[in-house]
Amino acid sequence: MRTVAIKRVGAFLVDVFIIFMLCSLVVAILPIDSNHVMDIAKELSDKTSDFYDNKITAEEYSDQTEDLSYDLRKTISISPFVTIFMYFLYFVIFQSYNNGQTPGKMLFKIRITKEDGQNAGFISCFIRSGILYGLFTNLMAAISFYMFNKDKFLSVSNTLTYAQILLFVACVIGIILPSKKGIHDIAGGTIVVDDINDLEDANYEVWGKETKQAKDKATVMKNKHTTKTEGRKKR
Repeated sequence: MRTVAIKRVGAFLVDVFIIFMLCSLVVAILPIDSNHVMDIAKELSDKTSDFYDNKITAEEYSDQTEDLSYDLRKTISISPFVTIFMYFLYFVIFQSYNNGQTPGKMLFKIRITKEDGQNAGFISCFIRSGILYGLFTNLMAAISFYMFNKDKFLSVSNTLTYAQILLFVACVIGIILPSKKGIHDIAGGTIVVDDINDLEDANYEVWGKETKQAKDKATVMKNKHTTKTEGRKKR
């Protein structure tokens, strides 16, 4: 089980790096005033330095950074929707049609499946990724920007940010639970398994408990693997 846990963390880091680079490339070609964005980022950095140097009070820091953050969000208002769409393509569409694997999972030879051993479909990937990667909360935050005034938006945005942090913790904490399943696995009805198609010994190690269907599927795949191996040796 520890092996799968390590692979899972490794795959997560690889996927986050890949999707970050992809989103950065796509956002870079959007019609956004990059100079204005850099100016705001510098102002935010300066305000943070002033706060730590006790040049401004906590209340002044909060008010000034809120204004700058809202101005920044207004400048890049289309960017969150593009980012969410990229995450959707990567973690939902690609993963569901690639037999439960992202590039990171392919690299570490793991995949997600349903608890009965069947391939994880669109719905399972959508629910699972929506919770783990914040697709739901980020979409609500992006929409709320156009629905509310500045104060209301900032309040909703902060609440959604805290909610996503709690959800992420609930996803990660599953690693130390007996079930070895985070809230995203439970909601999506999924488990994480070794990719037996690529393992010499066709080992089937389930993230959580091994169901009868999963064991049966592992037996079938092992037999296929053995037959192919023997056929190669005869040649």
